[in-house]
Amino acid sequence: MKKNLLTLLFLVVLCVGFSGTVYSVSPPTITPSGSLTYYTTTQGTFSSTQYFYVSGSNLIADITITPPAGIELSTDAITFNSSLILTQSGGNVNPTTVYVRISSAAAAGIINGNIDMTSSGAGTATQSVVGMVTTGSPLVSVVSSTGPLSPFSTVQGTVSAPQFISASGSDLTTDITLTAPA
Repeated sequence: MKKNLLTLLFLVVLCVGFSGTVYSVSPPTITPSGSLTYYTTTQGTFSSTQYFYVSGSNLIADITITPPAGIELSTDAITFNSSLILTQSGGNVNPTTVYVRISSAAAAGIINGNIDMTSSGAGTATQSVVGMVTTGSPLVSVVSSTGPLSPFSTVQGTVSAPQFISASGSDLTTDITLTAPA
């Protein structure tokens, strides 16, 4: 009697105690590969195009690819969109080239985010993207706080009186480097 009661209890738990998705094969997987380098462009102009690859296996739905604001995607490097859908066939997406660029409509500033790739049951895979949209040509300004610099003079072996300048810039794509003459 005890053995039959335990068997019945086990069967009840087995029949009604579990819920969720059961996979007969490996779980759905999205696999991005490759990397993107730093982008730069001027506002109103799209950037050069880079690319990475996306594939999927054991999928139960298509892969949706969504970039951060200011980024466009394409599968042919001609027609760019704000998102893409890669259609699965038989649960798979063969390795597909995804072309990426900064949109000509992107606002000036830094773009730093992830391109998200999602499919039902597969979670989210990401590809990082970083770039800068400038408002125009770089501008560097070097100003002396006391007017034009005077010639330096000193007695050999002693330090001259200091003179000061300040440097600033806008729309820069690299650091400002000041080099004193020899």
